[in-house]
Amino acid sequence: MFTNNPTRSELKNLVRKLAIAKKGYKMLKDKNDEMVKIFSSRIKTCKRLRKEVEQEFFDLIKQYIFSRQGVSSSDIEKEFNKTLYVDVKTKNLFNICLKDFCINNKNDSKEISLNQPLLDILGQNLRNFMPKLLKLAGLEDEIFKLGREIESTKRRVNALNENLIPNLQKNISYISFKLEENERASQVRLLKYKQMN
Repeated sequence: MFTNNPTRSELKNLVRKLAIAKKGYKMLKDKNDEMVKIFSSRIKTCKRLRKEVEQEFFDLIKQYIFSRQGVSSSDIEKEFNKTLYVDVKTKNLFNICLKDFCINNKNDSKEISLNQPLLDILGQNLRNFMPKLLKLAGLEDEIFKLGREIESTKRRVNALNENLIPNLQKNISYISFKLEENERASQVRLLKYKQMN
């Protein structure tokens, strides 16, 4: 859409806006490229960690089935009905608020019931498994939020590149053309005036 006011001050204004838009485009493009690199790295880490967590989880299920034979359900309930304390820390990455989960071991009582060694081993393995599970949850949350931010930034980059910058350039060209045309017209008028006098 062309401006209705083809003046030098409007031209100067548009040139300044174009410079800001190009700078903003470059910054957003760099941010998006960096986020995509981090996103790809997190995806690889997440795939590896998910395989480990799934394998350990299936091993824990097998161990649970094996260790519960001959054990009363109240003993199993006592072993596994313990409160898990999780600390949540927040961190910022490209203005995205991310959560970092870690188990708080302060109140962790590692009681060993000598009459149920298989349950004790299972309980210890489960305590060792939980940090990995929480790390996976945090990583998947980070990937989800990064993906949303990448999508949002990409839309802004495209809007600048495909709409705002071309429109500003067209307006600058139009005003430059109009100003040159006005200058030529005034030179022609001046020549005619000189010829008449």
